[in-house]
Amino acid sequence: MIPSPEPESEPKVPPITPGFAVLLTFVVAFSQVFCILMLGSLGFGMGPASLGIATILAFGFSFRLAVPRIPTPPSVHLGFVRPAPMAWWAALFLLSSVLLTSEVDNIAKEIWPLPDKLLSVEPPDGVAHQLGLALVLVVVLPAAQEILFRGLLQPAMVRLWGSGRGIAFISGLNALAFGLLNPWAFAPTFTSSLVLGILRQSSSSLLPSLLLHALFGGATLLATHEFFRIPGFDDTSAPHTPMEWLGTAALLCGIGLGLCRAAATPRGPTLPTELPGQDP
Repeated sequence: MIPSPEPESEPKVPPITPGFAVLLTFVVAFSQVFCILMLGSLGFGMGPASLGIATILAFGFSFRLAVPRIPTPPSVHLGFVRPAPMAWWAALFLLSSVLLTSEVDNIAKEIWPLPDKLLSVEPPDGVAHQLGLALVLVVVLPAAQEILFRGLLQPAMVRLWGSGRGIAFISGLNALAFGLLNPWAFAPTFTSSLVLGILRQSSSSLLPSLLLHALFGGATLLATHEFFRIPGFDDTSAPHTPMEWLGTAALLCGIGLGLCRAAATPRGPTLPTELPGQDP
């Protein structure tokens, strides 16, 4: 009697390890530099167009390297699921953290000042430049960073180490990716990444953090035109933001974090610790 063949088991997906996450971070950073230099040599200059194209190419290439490691179902792992309604409100309240991040940036630059040649650079103006900058800050950078860092990498690190260490590790990698390009961006990027990571983890969805990151970009764009006139934020005549502004921002952030906690309250079946098709 010929034995019946055993059913084929589902192929194992190689896990997303901390080492792989670090590798992707360096691939992103150096790919961006390479693309920007290549685009510059082709006459694109160093404006928003170069940054946007370089970001799409670098993050797209890195994400392509990670595709074989995405466990099934990919939409759940990446966070393309509907969040609790409370998470949207949390994102709106957490927008106030942009003032706290800005103050972290002020303190960092006070400790390690920008070189005079960078301070003397006048950003170009014009409708085309502003539209390109808006597209990069509000669409390209939020989508690229959130999908890679909070969508792909953070869930794997959280399953490995728990929420606190996982979020902190990915926030550090996100900051490192930009710190390699601009060392003065490390501290504010790490701070904002922590907020985005908490929102992503508490909502079990990438969508609220995508919204918040886009709002961060919009606030940054408006600040370049001194829209808010907040001392120490977009009013650069003051070296620091007054405590009344920071206190209000901290209060609103506290409400946002409370809403994150409410959004994280289980309302039904929870996801398994190990997703199907993923090595333990």
